[in-house]
Amino acid sequence: MPAVDGMATLVDRVLRRVGECDAVGGLLPAWVAGEADLDKRARDHLAQCLRCQADVARYRRMLRTLHALRPPGDQPPPELLSDIIAGLDGQRRAHWSPAPWVAIGVAAVAGAAGAAGVLLWSARRRPGMLTG
Repeated sequence: MPAVDGMATLVDRVLRRVGECDAVGGLLPAWVAGEADLDKRARDHLAQCLRCQADVARYRRMLRTLHALRPPGDQPPPELLSDIIAGLDGQRRAHWSPAPWVAIGVAAVAGAAGAAGVLLWSARRRPGMLTG
């Protein structure tokens, strides 16, 4: 059963990588904001992990946006930027769900079908209604 052993090894590697991403991901907002350094293990992981590299790029974009919104002369507390970045990222991951969009789409289709049904029913009751 080499295929099963190979699949188990792949699953173990993926789970290990996800755990590393979670551990390193918690350090990235403070690192991007310049408030903390990454240890060698985290730097090595970041050098190889596209997911974490994408998170760094997203944090940098958020940081540039926050700096652009800041009025000149005001200096926020140093830890505030990493807290905001981490909070925005956690909020987006925790609250996004396709369920509301699916419900809206189903409601729209049901509403359109109901309206079409009413028009057809009315047209049958009054011949010539749809033709003018």
